[in-house]
Amino acid sequence: MRKLNNRKPIHRCVWLKAALLALLSLLVLCACSGDGDVTPGTDVPGTDAPDTTPPPTEPSINLADYVLVRAEEGEVYVSKIALALQSAFMSALDVDVPVSTDFVKMYPVAEKEIVIGPTSREGSVYTSTVTAAPAPGECKIEHLDARVLVHFSDITGAIAAGETLIRDVVASDKAEHVIEVYRKMLDQTNVYGTALTLKSIFADNMLIQQNKPFTLTGTVTGLQGTFTAQLLLGEEVQQEVPLDIDAEAGTFSATFDAVEGSYRSYTICVRSDTRVYCELKDVLFGELWLATGQSNMAYTMAKDADYPDSYFADEYIRVMRVTKPDGGYASTPLDESAKISWVRGDSKSDMSNITAVGYYCTVKLRESLGVPVGMIFYAVGGTPVRSWISRETIEASPLLSTGALASKYAAPTNWDPEGYRQATALYNSMVRPALGLNIAGILWYQGEQDLGENDQHYTEELELMYLQYCLEYGYKDFELPMVMPIIAPYLVRSRPQSYAAFTANLAAYAAKHDKITVLAINDVSPEHREDNNASHPKTKKPVGERLASAVMAMVYGEKGYTATPPTAESISVSGNVLTVTFSNVADGLTISNGASVLRGFTVCGSDGVYYPANAEIVGRDKVALSSPSVPNPVSATYAYELLTYTANLGCTYRGSLLYMASPFALDMPANASTTTQLLFADCDMSNIWHLTRDTNHFVKYYDAWWAKLDGSTARVMYSKNEKVQGDASLMLDVNAAGTLTVGPTLTGQNDEGKAVVFYEHSKDYSRYSRVTVKIKNNGSKPLTVDSLSFGNYIAVPTAPAVIPGDSAWTEVTFDLTNMKTASGGGAANRHLTAVSQIVLQLTASGKGIIYIDDMQFLK
Repeated sequence: MRKLNNRKPIHRCVWLKAALLALLSLLVLCACSGDGDVTPGTDVPGTDAPDTTPPPTEPSINLADYVLVRAEEGEVYVSKIALALQSAFMSALDVDVPVSTDFVKMYPVAEKEIVIGPTSREGSVYTSTVTAAPAPGECKIEHLDARVLVHFSDITGAIAAGETLIRDVVASDKAEHVIEVYRKMLDQTNVYGTALTLKSIFADNMLIQQNKPFTLTGTVTGLQGTFTAQLLLGEEVQQEVPLDIDAEAGTFSATFDAVEGSYRSYTICVRSDTRVYCELKDVLFGELWLATGQSNMAYTMAKDADYPDSYFADEYIRVMRVTKPDGGYASTPLDESAKISWVRGDSKSDMSNITAVGYYCTVKLRESLGVPVGMIFYAVGGTPVRSWISRETIEASPLLSTGALASKYAAPTNWDPEGYRQATALYNSMVRPALGLNIAGILWYQGEQDLGENDQHYTEELELMYLQYCLEYGYKDFELPMVMPIIAPYLVRSRPQSYAAFTANLAAYAAKHDKITVLAINDVSPEHREDNNASHPKTKKPVGERLASAVMAMVYGEKGYTATPPTAESISVSGNVLTVTFSNVADGLTISNGASVLRGFTVCGSDGVYYPANAEIVGRDKVALSSPSVPNPVSATYAYELLTYTANLGCTYRGSLLYMASPFALDMPANASTTTQLLFADCDMSNIWHLTRDTNHFVKYYDAWWAKLDGSTARVMYSKNEKVQGDASLMLDVNAAGTLTVGPTLTGQNDEGKAVVFYEHSKDYSRYSRVTVKIKNNGSKPLTVDSLSFGNYIAVPTAPAVIPGDSAWTEVTFDLTNMKTASGGGAANRHLTAVSQIVLQLTASGKGIIYIDDMQFLK
């Protein structure tokens, strides 16, 4: 007779004894329960409704006594029917321990059926598929590994099925198998008075960083003897290492040698000579990345504009998700958290709830690397850097403990469990419990909160967090790869220009470090941003894939380019042309959106006043800048404004756009005064994306220009064929003689019809002394250019402007230093500090097509 774990042979007499004991218990239950009496208000599986008949007084046992536990979730019942079965198997195993309600549970699967067996553990051998219930009057049982499915028509049927179960198992050849499975269950419970628990970061379906030794850790109670941890491939032991147990601390660890990544599925177990204490199934080795930050990293696949079409099942993608602990955020570091779980990439429901940016990056890495790729994911919206840093790091920093930011980092006197913005809150509750795994690097997407609070010190705070993570993940200072996107335009109402400084400073900081890179994403189309929050692009795929490109260059040696985007290195001046030389241009600089005009640049002279620049790529790595308003340029900026989506300088690699150029401000004078691109002036865009003060529509597209003929709305069109420069010109089809007014849209209305003011750029036009505009009249009769007005202030052409029919392009100039008010009085252009409307007035003598292009505001 085969022995199990060096215990007594399993004899038929033991089984019979056990069966008789269990059968006796079941018969007593059957006799005492009558027709299924219950205590009023107690639900019983298999009954249509509670019976309110009072229980019999003799004997005092009724069915309610046999329902020991009813949980709120899952309708879980622990029944003496199940305990009787457990007792029989324990006797067969010759285990002298009390039966345990934590060990075997009976719970309803559907109406008229129950499962008797251990509590389900996702991914374990004990999970089983339930078949349909039988027809009324039938009763049957099914063996499902360690669980038994009992179909029944009533409670009496369930009891009878229990009797049948005992007889069937004792008489069958499955006895040893069932006992062996039950012993495995015993080995994973505390019925022996001992326990071994892995840290929650170790679970089925996990992924471990390849090519680095890794350490298994957990807690122990009451263990004595010799224990080992095994790495198995199928049934073959690949590594076996001793368990290092610290009995006083109640912890253990076991360190394995590095394993090369592959598509092979491993098993990890901890065992003694006779028992397996814990077992991890479907463990992969590959590349593991940490994806963290605030709301843009927390933005899930389910919200992404490309989902669900962009999802594809991949079992070799694994994600460890860490979420807010029950009870709120901890004031001190947690070593363990119950809110950690591993999920597989072939589960669409699981993947829909993880970071979209991280997902797209992971998918591209999988395609490029040819090994499994995993991700540790935790992110919380609206969080500053201080939430992600440890108290020790804060207290060691003069800046944070006693300097400019000390008030924000002071230890809280009254901790708020819901206060995710408190210093150390997220480090304590999410970062610290998830430590213990090696990672290849960090994907970091954060900054909106700090932009509004303390943007001047952001890079200093970020470096503190980064260096702490270098230490905790086993890297030397500045050796841990970290890749991050620049946040989308974010409005700080009290300091609109702070976004520009924030992003330029961050890009400059990253450019100093080989293992840190910052990628611009301003080319992601703004229509994919949510109403009410410009900082949330809904299209995360280009962001995640751009991060993956940087990772491939920085970490995995992709040749031909670096992880750093085009970065302004130097400027040189020749006459009125300033040339910017870039590094990291891969195959060369390009205009990213297919336009013919390069946008996003400004230049200034020694007076520090910046003007929009005409920009041209003049070599693989150079851009030439000039402005009629700046004859002697000394400084240049790029994407140095709040709305940067039109800044379109990038670089290519193998024929495709690789990165967008980093924003910069080179040699900015101390007296700098910045302006924004006057996008309407090019007459290239039919609509322009604006920020507004309106809380209902924080961002929105508005028509770039409007037109009226004798006060009635006229049709505004654009011509790509008839133009002076750029991509198009404004085209107006005048169908009759009359007064034509036309102008850029500087204010708008929301969906409720309320006026909204565009907020992303200054309305100050007082720096300009003249305006030029080019006009072409394709009608047969003359066109008169009357005036250019800025609200109540009117400028007239410097020379009479009558444009004959079928003319060539004519430039008209307006002098802003000699304006008049509507009543005819004089007005200096210094009054043009709050312009909300610009109107060009013309008089048409008849029908025809009028083209307008290249409006320039000049010093």
